[in-house]
Amino acid sequence: MKLKDALTYEQQVDHLKNIHKLVIPSEEEAESILSRVNYYRLSAYGIGLKKPENNEEYIDGISI
Repeated sequence: MKLKDALTYEQQVDHLKNIHKLVIPSEEEAESILSRVNYYRLSAYGIGLKKPENNEEYIDGISI
């Protein structure tokens, strides 16, 4: 089994915006946060902020 290749911070921000529908007013600030917190820890904080009908997407208006 091959592990997925790591995403760059830019790709992680893109994924959060386009797949998870997270509002990101400043991509640079989001990349800075991800460099300190990491994608998976940030995602864990957002578990309760996901849409009940689609746990891939954040509730409308949720931002970083």
